[in-house]
Order: sequence, then C-alpha cells, then structure tokens
Amino acid sequence: MKGKIPNLLILVAIMAVVLVAWSSTMIVEQLPTATSANPKDTAKTPLTDAINNPRPTATITTPEDAPPMGLIKSISFDKERYYAGDAITAMLEVENVGDADITSEKVTINATCVRLDDFTGNLYLKTLDEEERTESYTMHFSEIIGSGQTKILSANFNTLAEIEYNGVEVSLAGDYEILVTLDIEGETIDAKELELTLLGEDLEA
Repeated sequence: MKGKIPNLLILVAIMAVVLVAWSSTMIVEQLPTATSANPKDTAKTPLTDAINNPRPTATITTPEDAPPMGLIKSISFDKERYYAGDAITAMLEVENVGDADITSEKVTINATCVRLDDFTGNLYLKTLDEEERTESYTMHFSEIIGSGQTKILSANFNTLAEIEYNGVEVSLAGDYEILVTLDIEGETIDAKELELTLLGEDLEA
C-alpha cells in the first residue's frame, strides 16, 4: 500500500502539468492577433496630405513681367470739317491701364468710302468691294507712357480730292467709315469706329 502512494502522487502531478499546459493554450488562442497595417488605413496628417495631394502653385507676375495694356480713351480731329483732298490729323488719347510702361505704339486708320456725292462716282463705287473702297494709313510711335498715364498720339493722313473714272474726274466728297486700331508692343489692344464726311470743293479757298 505504501508503494502505491508515491505512484499516485506522480500521476496527480502529471495531470496537473497537462491541465496547466492546456489552459495556457486556450488563453493564447483567445487573444486577438495583430494584423499588418493597410497603407490605405494609415491616418492622414497635414504632412502626408500635402505630399500625396500637392496643391497647384500660384504664378506671381511682377510689374516687369506684366504685358503692357492700354486703351483709346477718345479720338478728336484738328478741324470741325474737312474737304476732299484735305490733310487730316486724328488725335488719339491713349491711357496706360497696365503695370508696365508702354514704349512702342502703332496706329492704323482704315477709311472706307460708303457713299459719294457725285452721281457717276457713286455708280462706280457700287462696282467695288470693301477692300477696293478702303484706304489704309499706318503710323508708328515711340512714346513712353507710364502706368496710369495718358498721352496724345497725333496721326496724320492725306485724303484724295478726286479720281478718274471713264475719262472723267470724279470728286471723292462723301461719307466714310473710319476704323482706328491701336497696337502696343506689336499686339492689337483697342479699336474704335468713327464716321467722317468729306465735303465738296471749298469755294472759300
């Protein structure tokens, strides 16, 4: 009987060890397992957002880089009335509305005849297209107009008194449409349309 007691104690001890080991295994299996982080689930920070979604950069234009801008404020003439064959001076009031200086200007004047006082001349006029009825005058200037400044550009051109049609001298007195175009630094900036009447022979001259 005494020899069986130690064997019984050994058996109990073995069973205790097995029970402890089994309990430890169950605890480990119930613990949550760590998973690898998904890059898409990474928390956003201002730094990572700026790197992944860069904002467009603004372009700052300095006055030196800004293109010159201008406009024709008004156009006036040196006389109240003109006769066919007169020299005409058109005065353009040009304003610099940009940040850069204006240093080069070109004025183009297109005078298109729409009606002649002379009956025969008017019949001839109707046979011409618009380009054939138009006289063009171009003038170049080198006036320096600072930002916000206004200057006068005087454009001078001569009109014709008459033309020959079928051996007959025809007066060019009549009504004209005038298109004045302003170019600055090689770019067309502004244009204005005017009406002009050339009178017949000046009997007072």
